[in-house]
Amino acid sequence: MFKKLCSAVLIAVLALSLTACSSLPEGAKKPAMQISSVRFSGDEAGFDINFILQHNSLTPLEVQEIIIDVSVNGRPAAHYEESPSSLLIPSGSEISLSRNVKANLVGEISRRSLVNPMINANGNAVVKVIFDSSEDNASFNPVATYQGIISHAE
Repeated sequence: MFKKLCSAVLIAVLALSLTACSSLPEGAKKPAMQISSVRFSGDEAGFDINFILQHNSLTPLEVQEIIIDVSVNGRPAAHYEESPSSLLIPSGSEISLSRNVKANLVGEISRRSLVNPMINANGNAVVKVIFDSSEDNASFNPVATYQGIISHAE
């Protein structure tokens, strides 16, 4: 009898620990996201990316990773990855986030030209926010794309 009780308790503990591994709360809805602006940074070669997340579920969501890719005139210019230690998106909220992305995929001459306040260029930015890194929930993670002119103007 004691062995059966211990086995039942062990099974219950294992079942609870396995369900605790899921990073998405039950009933969570995919957040909406849009890029509100992409500009060249001021004195430093890079990009200021501003985006908005709308979260309408009843439970807060924790951001595991933010990934941003920027290209200028069809060429990769920047790649950014961040794993925030404690970025929680409150339930039923809309938050604005900003990230400065260094132009880490271009040469020195291109980097210098990016700080010229007169420059305007065709650009593309893709922002992906990861709430759950499992392949099963990949479609839950929002992705937003910007395509247009990038300049220093606000």
